[in-house]
Amino acid sequence: MFDPVLAKCLRCEDFVAIATDADARAYGLSMVTQTNSAFVSYDQIVKDARFGRTIADTIYAAIVATGSPAAAMLYVNYGIDLSLDETQAGLDQIATSVPFLAAACGQLKLLGKWPITVFASRGVTWLPALADITFHRAANVGAINWQHAVFDLVPALLSQGANWSTIKTAINGM
Repeated sequence: MFDPVLAKCLRCEDFVAIATDADARAYGLSMVTQTNSAFVSYDQIVKDARFGRTIADTIYAAIVATGSPAAAMLYVNYGIDLSLDETQAGLDQIATSVPFLAAACGQLKLLGKWPITVFASRGVTWLPALADITFHRAANVGAINWQHAVFDLVPALLSQGANWSTIKTAINGM
């Protein structure tokens, strides 16, 4: 089945530069890091069913215990950017110093940065097989050839006074 999102993805410069379909699939399945730089606050963690007030309070106390009252106030009032390397490292420190928070800190880190395939980062919501890559790359070549025929070849031949037989022969020779 033709997927326009996958077809568009495979037309991107990085995919076009890959010679074989197998290598294109391997590249598409490789992992990249997605980030979300939205600020996450104490209140949001309290309201999130995965965490709750106990986790939010314990994180606050752990931030204060590290000697960072300003960071604790940011956490409570505005929120913190979980995608920052410094924040990710701080969550690692909290997880180490308060083992009870290890799982919650891991989940919070994933709210800021998470691994995703190159395909998924480009909007492909399924994992294409090698046959899918081959099909869509061929479809892209066909579409490019069709565009060349319609917009370049046929108008040029018509302007030269070519007949339908000549135009069909030129198209079939592409």
